[in-house]
Amino acid sequence: MTLTASAPGYTTSSDAVTVQPGKVVEGINPLLARTTGGLSGFVLEGDLEANTATASIVRATVTAAGQSAISGSDGSFSFASLPAGPVTLTATAAGFESGSASVTIEAGKVSEGYILVLARTPSSEETSAPAPAGNEAADDAASSD
Repeated sequence: MTLTASAPGYTTSSDAVTVQPGKVVEGINPLLARTTGGLSGFVLEGDLEANTATASIVRATVTAAGQSAISGSDGSFSFASLPAGPVTLTATAAGFESGSASVTIEAGKVSEGYILVLARTPSSEETSAPAPAGNEAADDAASSD
């Protein structure tokens, strides 16, 4: 007979056992290895070109492997159970350009201290072109009517 043990987030383990009528089977210790790991970090406002971070971004949405988390009052976020292997973290927040980073999740471990830096989205004033120069005399005459 084969005894199989499994649990979400763990590998499946199987052992061959012999069961005899009226006997207790002892010494079976299935080994289940985690297939997930955790990750925590911060979402910060910064200047990507200068490689500086200036402030925490509150309520940023961070996604990884189909899961999402919202950054706290200090910009922190965490994921308790991500699949082991390469994962892309993406952070978005109103008024900021999105940012992403590739990380490797190690099974059974929690990686801490990841930092995602987002740059402010240029405001409409900064991106709008100046009004074309017109005939100021005509503009003044039109406005005085």
